Amino acid sequence: MNRRITLILAAAIGLTLAFPLVARADQAILLRDAVFEIGPGEVVDHTDVLAISPWGIPTVEFDGATGFAADETVVATIILSTQAIDGLGSVELLSSPTISGTTPADWPTGGQEFQLLPAIELRYTAPSAAELGCDDHPGERFTTHLGVGATLVGSAGTMASFSVDDFPGVVSFVITCPAPGAGDSGVGDTAPTVTPPPTNTLPAQDGAGSRADATGSLLLFVVAAGGALVVLVRRTTTRRYRS
Repeated sequence: MNRRITLILAAAIGLTLAFPLVARADQAILLRDAVFEIGPGEVVDHTDVLAISPWGIPTVEFDGATGFAADETVVATIILSTQAIDGLGSVELLSSPTISGTTPADWPTGGQEFQLLPAIELRYTAPSAAELGCDDHPGERFTTHLGVGATLVGSAGTMASFSVDDFPGVVSFVITCPAPGAGDSGVGDTAPTVTPPPTNTLPAQDGAGSRADATGSLLLFVVAAGGALVVLVRRTTTRRYRS
């Protein structure tokens, strides 16, 4: 048993010497978790607050220090990017790249995070359907995450930073290619249905046709009236002659 413990301690010391510890602590994170379901080419505006927390997965790396001091004012210069699947789409910072905050008086033992203000305002633009290859991937979903990176300078001389790649994926953009619709190319070969007009309905006539029909009816009436008059005259003449 003692020999096993000795071996474990020796292995731990060896790893420490081979891979020296990096001075880092604290986690940078956005206060709001958000998932945006959008289509290709759509735009999303989002506002969020960056905070530094003394707990969680440490992502902030310090240069020559182990952490921020209590009551230290920290100024951050931020950048934005996207993560995962080749960083789909583009993100634009609409607000100031410089934000700041002050650590609490009991930092970091009090377990309370501190915020850097003003809030970050950003605009995300999803890639187009052509960029996603939606013709070959109808209905497929692509996900990318918002990444925030920054350099941090404290009033007590503390220098630190955190990278876009290490930022927690708490804000996600899910882009879905349109599903194929009925009749689209490559989706079935059924010809569109055409409904013939009803057979018991007379075709519609315009004004000229109506006037032509009315004129024809009038001529027929005149001819018929003339024929009746001729017959009446002949009958009258015949009666007179016989008398």
